[in-house]
Amino acid sequence: MYKNKVYILTLIIIFIQIKVFSQKSYLINFKSEITTRKIDSIKIENLTNKTSTYILGNEPLILSDTVRPKKLSVKNIEIKNKKSTGCNKVKAVIKYKNGDLLKFTAFSGKAKTVVIDIPKKDKTINFYFADCVDIDGNSYAVMKIGNQLWMVDNLKTTRYNNGDTIPNIIDNEKWSLINYGAYRNYFNNKKFVKRYGRVYNWFAVSDMRGLAPKGWRIPDKDDWNFMENTKMTDDKNAISVGSPLKEAALTPAGYCDFRGGFANIFNNGYWWLSTSNDAKTAWYSYLLYYNSSVSLTYCQKNHGFSVRYVKDINRYYSR
Repeated sequence: MYKNKVYILTLIIIFIQIKVFSQKSYLINFKSEITTRKIDSIKIENLTNKTSTYILGNEPLILSDTVRPKKLSVKNIEIKNKKSTGCNKVKAVIKYKNGDLLKFTAFSGKAKTVVIDIPKKDKTINFYFADCVDIDGNSYAVMKIGNQLWMVDNLKTTRYNNGDTIPNIIDNEKWSLINYGAYRNYFNNKKFVKRYGRVYNWFAVSDMRGLAPKGWRIPDKDDWNFMENTKMTDDKNAISVGSPLKEAALTPAGYCDFRGGFANIFNNGYWWLSTSNDAKTAWYSYLLYYNSSVSLTYCQKNHGFSVRYVKDINRYYSR
């Protein structure tokens, strides 16, 4: 009799667990769109409730609102090149409610790619890997938007593609007068470079020696408008471009004005476009963090803004 009660109670518990998970959880699998690129590991961040977890590349993930949330770790610990058991029985779980914005960062060797999504069902997240490395050896995360790849991090290079050094101008008066390519570190302090990159004047962007590695380019107005109007998720209720840009790619680095003063670091993002407006001004894009609004305008070419790369995805691309 006792054994029967225990058996019945066990069945009830299993039934309740199945019922809970069938109603309140989604199963997420992961796949590399480039067959030659293996997913080493994935960082999953719930940007809405500030939780995160790490998994190996062959492990699935459960999204559930029944788990206890863990605080987002301050340390950016990446799981890389760890041997997998080849077994998918163990599933990682992260706190999730319908409508939460998730950021998936996948690692394959030095390559990193980001996907932003709001899952509303079981699904597979596809990662598109591409090497995005400047001449100094800095590797940058990328994000697939439509049929383009966009660099997620701000540029850090100190050299043009032919190896020539880009001048680092720290004197404010000189910065305001030069008409050749140059860069600055924020507040002339290298400690900001790792997170926020460097700012460049437009003369560096337009220099024939090039800032972007082969296959990549500085985006123009058409690239930006295409990106801004691209649907960001496969859901019918697509999220606006401002939200994923803010959460995944803003890096609110502010800018350096034409007089050499720094402003809006930690708040807004500003990026040069390759499009000149006239002899003295050029176009740039900006994103205001407080309301996720994005826009284009132009200013004097000796401002200092962040720089990103973009590339078109060739259907036969196989790296």
